[in-house]
Amino acid sequence: MRLNQLTIIGRLGADARLQDIVDKTVCHFDVAVSAYKRGDKPQWFRCNLWGERGRKLVPYLKKGQAVCVQGEVSISEFVGRDGLMRATADVRVSDVVLLGGGKERDE
Repeated sequence: MRLNQLTIIGRLGADARLQDIVDKTVCHFDVAVSAYKRGDKPQWFRCNLWGERGRKLVPYLKKGQAVCVQGEVSISEFVGRDGLMRATADVRVSDVVLLGGGKERDE
């Protein structure tokens, strides 16, 4: 049995954006999860929500919005411009819940 399920609660670092890839749509957004210790940097997760649900949620996924995200995580390693090894955590989102607390905007 394989189980790869991640649940995070955090805030969006920027407004979500849509991308059309061939005949599918993906909604991209980044979530910052507060560090356990005060003064530590937050952990960042790159999230991808595929399909119509992502398209419908884009207007609500704004910078500062608190969210609970569930999905499958994959870690990608790469060499940064400075020559150091880096890693990113990418989440293929299966569920996202808006928790409130985002900035109100007049548009």
